[in-house]
Amino acid sequence: MITLSSFTPQAIEEAQAQGTNPTKLIDGDDLSGLTLKHFDESDDKYKKKFGLFGILRGT
Repeated sequence: MITLSSFTPQAIEEAQAQGTNPTKLIDGDDLSGLTLKHFDESDDKYKKKFGLFGILRGT
């Protein structure tokens, strides 16, 4: 599950509950970190869509 915000304590508890299907929660901070971590591996067309291409490249 992905959100640009954050998850409630209840959502986190439910995602970690025993006996349920495993659920990975990705909040806005996680998503930003993953985007930056894998930025260099991304195709230029996606970098430009995010508007980060020039910022991170210094152009």
